[in-house]
Amino acid sequence: MEDLADAVGVSRRTLFNYVPGKIDAILGETEGPDESAVALFASGGPSGHLVHDVTELIAAALEADESAAEDIDAVRTLVRTEHRLHQELHARFVEITDRFSEAIAEREGAGHDPLRARVVAMVMIGLLDVALDESLADPTRSLADHYRGVVSTTGDLFTAS
Repeated sequence: MEDLADAVGVSRRTLFNYVPGKIDAILGETEGPDESAVALFASGGPSGHLVHDVTELIAAALEADESAAEDIDAVRTLVRTEHRLHQELHARFVEITDRFSEAIAEREGAGHDPLRARVVAMVMIGLLDVALDESLADPTRSLADHYRGVVSTTGDLFTAS
């Protein structure tokens, strides 16, 4: 935390006014997609196609917070080597998956299948990990574009004969 405070030019005490702890300083805040975008999604939009709409909801969130490839790589390296960070990141992914499952359930209404909602949410969030690797390998494209490409490739796998 001392190194981080020095890097941003504030005291350690001041740094804790902005981040509650070390893990939050490394991983940042958990931010979801824009609430108006979630409301549009939950009402069946923007296209009416579930997978396409989840893809665009996630891609829009990625576009809103486009981190540099070296930052993504540094955090991923830390997460792989620090057990506490790995646990926290996993907990955050569970929380995000739950949020998406709830939005899907709201979209599909009273007769929704909870398993379907959870599977869609988990698969779509899981594809983000592949997109992160692709983004690190090719930083000339945005993470959102890589995500759309990974989802498209996955769709092709399930529709190919």
